[in-house]
Amino acid sequence: ALGLENDEMQDPNEFARLLFDRMHESFQQSSSHRAGSQKKQQGGDLTELLPRIFRGVSTYETRCLECHQSSQRSDNFMDLTLPIAQEKEKKTGDTKTKKYSKKSKNDNIVVDDNSTNNMVSDKDVNVQDCLNLYLHSEILEGDNQYYCDHCKTKCNAQRTVSFGTLPPVLNVQL
Repeated sequence: ALGLENDEMQDPNEFARLLFDRMHESFQQSSSHRAGSQKKQQGGDLTELLPRIFRGVSTYETRCLECHQSSQRSDNFMDLTLPIAQEKEKKTGDTKTKKYSKKSKNDNIVVDDNSTNNMVSDKDVNVQDCLNLYLHSEILEGDNQYYCDHCKTKCNAQRTVSFGTLPPVLNVQL
């Protein structure tokens, strides 16, 4: 039904996307077989059911750090794949400073440049912290520089992600 081979491996994110795609295709096929008047009488058109529930719009803004011109690009999404944020607390006398690091797919921790070795790692993962890390701006530099149309060269830039539209149900993949 999903078109998977018996010995084919899928990670949970790939499987969820495949399942949603197959469900959406099935709804479109079943909807096309029904007459237009029957669709309205029996609860509406199924062709847009999953997008109505799960589709959102994210906007990526990239701002050149040389000329300060910015460009925007919007993309539809049906799920968000959030980086794992591991809270680390730096012990400095009586106060604690919270920092977050990303855990890459191969389980290596990519730590903020400002972090130090005297950080204590919590075991719990907070979804809000993961979302904050996803929305945190990033600097594009070095091999990852941005080509600025205004400057006509690669420049350091700052990229931010925001949500133009949130879906009624936010499907989060960790």
